[in-house]
Amino acid sequence: MEHFTRLVVFLVFLLISAAIPVTVAAAGPIAAPREYSAVYEVQRKGERVANVTLELSRQDDTWSYRGFTHDMRGLGKLLHARGEQVVTGTFQDGIFQPDEFRFSFSVVGFKSRWGANFDWPAGTVTVGKKSRMTTLPLAGGAMDPMSLFLNTGSLLSEGQTQMAINVIDEDEIENHLYEAQPGILLNTPLGCLETTQVKRIRENSKRTSLAWYAPDFGYIPVQLHHFRKNDIGMQMKIISLSINGQQIALSDSCPVDTGTSISG
Repeated sequence: MEHFTRLVVFLVFLLISAAIPVTVAAAGPIAAPREYSAVYEVQRKGERVANVTLELSRQDDTWSYRGFTHDMRGLGKLLHARGEQVVTGTFQDGIFQPDEFRFSFSVVGFKSRWGANFDWPAGTVTVGKKSRMTTLPLAGGAMDPMSLFLNTGSLLSEGQTQMAINVIDEDEIENHLYEAQPGILLNTPLGCLETTQVKRIRENSKRTSLAWYAPDFGYIPVQLHHFRKNDIGMQMKIISLSINGQQIALSDSCPVDTGTSISG
């Protein structure tokens, strides 16, 4: 059961907390977004325990960004573990502005659901569970985690390396700190990619959360790693990617060790 508890915590982390958020006010406009579908393999101790898919799609002027778990293994499969979150909204000058966000997670005998409805003219967001909703101010451009995935590229493309941002977390808004390091070569199942590594800064914590984003693909996340001190933790690695319906071809491996900075 300990392994399953770790799996549940990590999958929720993947679908909620691994995004590197940015505020609308801090980020400048980026190139027009492209529809994409990315599939990731979740591993523990080198063994696959699940897959996660992130999909960005468009219908007219409305965009939808969806993340969900599938192909569970072990206890996750036995207990029918499922996680999904989706946000809909529009792009304004290259910045994603959400309208509605929904999160759900379930295993046998347990369900967790919450959402967020944005009222931009009023400058508020209503968050929480259906039976208990709270209205909060959108001070500092606070956003849901999925929206912040989409706005990551704007901040990283400006070369910012220190980020303090507000994140909506079910019934409250939390302030997170992140540190970015560009120019990292990373071996992935897609081949050698130049990435920007982002680390969440926590005080007095044994937990470490890392994410790697690929500038060549509009800062799509390609790898995530979450672990505690002296523990191998869990990893999520991209295994396939299609952009605007075109499958990305595989490339060669890196000529240097994974995690090496291009600048040395």
